[in-house]
Amino acid sequence: MGEKPEQVAILWDGRRAVSLDQGSRTLTELSLEPFERVQGIALDHAPGEVVVSPNGFAAVVLTGRFRGTGNGVVVVAGDPLRVVAQGPTGRAPYSIAINGTGSMLATADSGGGTATFFEVIARPREQTEGPDETGFDDSIDKPEDDEEDGE
Repeated sequence: MGEKPEQVAILWDGRRAVSLDQGSRTLTELSLEPFERVQGIALDHAPGEVVVSPNGFAAVVLTGRFRGTGNGVVVVAGDPLRVVAQGPTGRAPYSIAINGTGSMLATADSGGGTATFFEVIARPREQTEGPDETGFDDSIDKPEDDEEDGE
């Protein structure tokens, strides 16, 4: 774990957990059986909170909560974990939530009196046809082409 872990979450598989360390700006992946450090993932900004996706494909880390810089979210997934997506939020994000299907993230951004919403288009491995090694298929669903044009 990092020098001063502030947050911890058990991942969907029940075998792993993550901890956040603001001082070293790291997310640490832990094995629960046997209990050991798997790896540290350096983050560009200090992490403040972590939530685990209820549909079992990712952990989402809120950054910029306490230091006010690097306001955003970072999504980690895979085995071992790796950063698969990130995006900016409003100023000084304070909390993060994810809906029951894992398709929407929201942050409360206390510094600017705003909320930021993200539509999640990545899906878990069992729901995709062509995921990469993390289980992600980050393509956007497109409607079937109408065959009315005679082609």
